[in-house]
Amino acid sequence: MAKPIPLKDQIKQNQRMIRKAVRELEREIEKMKSSQKKLEKDIKKYAKENQTATVKIMVRDLVRNKNYVNRFIMMKTQLTAVGLKIQTIKSNEAMSSAMKDVSKCLVLLNKQMSVPELQKVMNDFMSEQEKNDIQQEIMNDTMDEAMMEDDSEQQEDAIYNQVMDELGLKFGEEVPMAPSSEVAGTKAAEAEELPVPAGGPTGDNKGKGGDDDKKGGGGEGGGGGDAGINELEARLQNLRR
Repeated sequence: MAKPIPLKDQIKQNQRMIRKAVRELEREIEKMKSSQKKLEKDIKKYAKENQTATVKIMVRDLVRNKNYVNRFIMMKTQLTAVGLKIQTIKSNEAMSSAMKDVSKCLVLLNKQMSVPELQKVMNDFMSEQEKNDIQQEIMNDTMDEAMMEDDSEQQEDAIYNQVMDELGLKFGEEVPMAPSSEVAGTKAAEAEELPVPAGGPTGDNKGKGGDDDKKGGGGEGGGGGDAGINELEARLQNLRR
């Protein structure tokens, strides 16, 4: 009993046959076109010699030749369409086989993968990522406080002003100043209208109060930095639990 031919081999054989038939038709069409040119020359030649019977026979042969050329061209077009159809079948067969292989891979992958385990991995990843972010924030805040000097802000302002002066971008040149005379007059009028209370603060008391305010403000600034670090540490402890 003959072994059945696989579909791929059948498609290749049919495509080979179609290509061979198309090439043969193209050769025949070229031969018949060259024959047409020769007949046209002979018809003109015998027409000049007034050989009417020969001209009629050759004209009949020329018409028959043109008809066969048209038929061969039609057959070539049909064979080309069949070849395209076979190519479409081949592409569909390749796509179906690829889909079968992909389906098998997906079945194996779904069997090996567990949804609860995947959720656990994602939750662990998010938790560790958040821990890492908090630790990084604590480290950055600690390094900033440790490396910061008392006159660092003044140095930064001096460097910034120097760079702006070199570039010719002074703030005073960009924003025009208000008239000083009107401002001074307004302040003087307000000072005259406001009464001075008896036993008001003296210059010494004002200075002491200003110093106290400065001291209080400094303490609050230091406490604010410690409170931020304590908050980050508390968040980190909650995550570790």
